[in-house]
Amino acid sequence: MRMLQRKFFRSLAAKNNLYNKFLFCWLFIKKFGLVKGLKLAFQKNVAIDVPGIQTPLNIRRGESDIYIFWQIFISEEYNFQLNFNPKFIIDGGANVGVASIYFANRFQEAEIITVEPEESNFKALESNLNCYSKVRRLKAAIWYKICHLEIVNPGDNKASYQVKEQINKNEHTIESITIGEILRKYKRDIIDILKLDIEGAEHELFSFNFEEWLPKVRALVVEPHDSFKPGCIETIYKAVSKYDFTEAASGENLIFLNTSIDY
Repeated sequence: MRMLQRKFFRSLAAKNNLYNKFLFCWLFIKKFGLVKGLKLAFQKNVAIDVPGIQTPLNIRRGESDIYIFWQIFISEEYNFQLNFNPKFIIDGGANVGVASIYFANRFQEAEIITVEPEESNFKALESNLNCYSKVRRLKAAIWYKICHLEIVNPGDNKASYQVKEQINKNEHTIESITIGEILRKYKRDIIDILKLDIEGAEHELFSFNFEEWLPKVRALVVEPHDSFKPGCIETIYKAVSKYDFTEAASGENLIFLNTSIDY
């Protein structure tokens, strides 16, 4: 059901039609009130001034950015409760940086590592995050090992890019990065929040080498993509079951909280 909802809203978000405008107008009004909601829904520029957010958020019209904005700032799928104050967050599969902006404003003391592999997404991400000094930006794809990767569906929606391993480096390949490498790079022992929206790569990530980093995660937020790679959910649960996590859900995301780490 969540995947059907995802496809429905992303399809609408990519279309510039009257119904699309009406739907998002209603969502904006419901969230922000009549005046502010109308302004957000129908403004012609792409910079959305979000209440409570430090800087305007740049949204690309004709892409699914507006869906991601809806998912995070209207549906509030990352507004889960924690009993600790996060200091280190990894945003894996960051797209244009909407989740990183949400986390940066909610957890202002946190260092955030935002990871996005695709060039046009990364450029939009850099523009959105330029004023956030505690957000580090990595142009790479999260994977279970260091290798070359390539986008297998470049003609699809920019929020749905999937990757596969490529033996030889070429003009289209992307560098991978592991979660363990991110921990070492930034000299951290614990990941307070690990957010993963990596379009099926979670299948490989939770199949190999997860023992290096999974027990070091306090809050795991992962969106499974079984429609891309069957077995993603099963693989996630199998890996997480080896450790002391409690489970919840928020929108399209599974949320696991590690009860074995002292807060």
